[in-house]
Amino acid sequence: MTTERSNTGHGEVFNKALLPASFDPLASLSRDVGGGMHWPIAPTSLLLLYLGSPEHARCIHLIAEGAFGGGLVDGKGEIIPGLEDLFDGGSTTTFVDLGVDLGTYGNAYLQRVFNRATGRIVLMRRLPAITMRKYGTAGFVQTTRDQYGMETRTFFAPDEIVHLKPPCPMGHFYALPDWISASGMIELANAATEWNATFFKNGAMPEYAMIVKGSTLTDPQKQAAREFFRREFRGLDNAHKTLFLSFDNKETEVDFERITAEMKDGDFLKMLDAARDRIHMAHGVPPRLLGIMHAGGLGGGGEITGQLKIFEDLRLSAIRRRTRDQMAPTYRALGLNPADIRHRPLDLTPPDTDREKVKDWLDANIIDRDEARSLAGIDGETALAKSRAGRLAVLTKMLAES
Repeated sequence: MTTERSNTGHGEVFNKALLPASFDPLASLSRDVGGGMHWPIAPTSLLLLYLGSPEHARCIHLIAEGAFGGGLVDGKGEIIPGLEDLFDGGSTTTFVDLGVDLGTYGNAYLQRVFNRATGRIVLMRRLPAITMRKYGTAGFVQTTRDQYGMETRTFFAPDEIVHLKPPCPMGHFYALPDWISASGMIELANAATEWNATFFKNGAMPEYAMIVKGSTLTDPQKQAAREFFRREFRGLDNAHKTLFLSFDNKETEVDFERITAEMKDGDFLKMLDAARDRIHMAHGVPPRLLGIMHAGGLGGGGEITGQLKIFEDLRLSAIRRRTRDQMAPTYRALGLNPADIRHRPLDLTPPDTDREKVKDWLDANIIDRDEARSLAGIDGETALAKSRAGRLAVLTKMLAES
């Protein structure tokens, strides 16, 4: 790993337009000024989509937490101390952060720090994907800037970086995010939201033309009308303000005629709903996890459990399997068998089933009462309070029957 510093102002272009203007499948074969390979879509543009859509951002975090939030464990479900200690901040936090990068940019980078004397891996940490570039056959380059605009480039050898990415039809250095087909809908929803906000900011009504019949506006009257519509007509603070114009001719008429098409609130909401549905569909996230209810849905716990199982089996498990395969060389270098390492999956067992199991184990003397309370999530004070309440209820019933 080597580091260079400079105060050049070079950086990735922040471009709102994603497709097709800024999309070039061969762009990853060209180099930027710093020597790194260009991303096919600027990471800053992908970040803009993350910032502009609450559904998109929520899907990214749900997938990252669902896939990696259970922690890295062995085949018995136990934490692997020798492996856990290598991760800067812990394996769970590291892989969740990598999952957010995968969901946002389609690419994630894990640094492997070696003890060059022994050749052993002594530390692993996530490098923000937005700062990383492929550096030809020489490895990777990370570009960061401080608050003064000072640029620092850090170069990594190929064996120092694990590049995580989903399957991609491009087949180049970088992968496109697997939700990229919904980028147009994300941009459309964001544009509609901005339009609606500007609509209310500008007075919450479309533009009108003021038509005067029977008289001619004097220059002062034209100026007064112009200033009113520019300064005092728009914005929440100017609601119900009045424009007063005086005419000598009593036959003068003033009409306001709409000159723009009317935008209905229903059309705006339908557009947002259509975009919302396509976003979670592209991510493979069940709608109920986002609080989205569809007509004809069964509702209740059964529907949620079914969607969670599909989410786990078809989406999250595939991400964990792919990540383990891409991490396999690292695990082997640490003397570990990749088949014995996994990210703990979601627990899809209904709470009622868990409680029945605890009761059966207690009745069979497999566990004692303290262990049963711990498994049921009941502390000692709560158990004592429930015991007292139970005895009081029995005493009250006996007194009532006497």
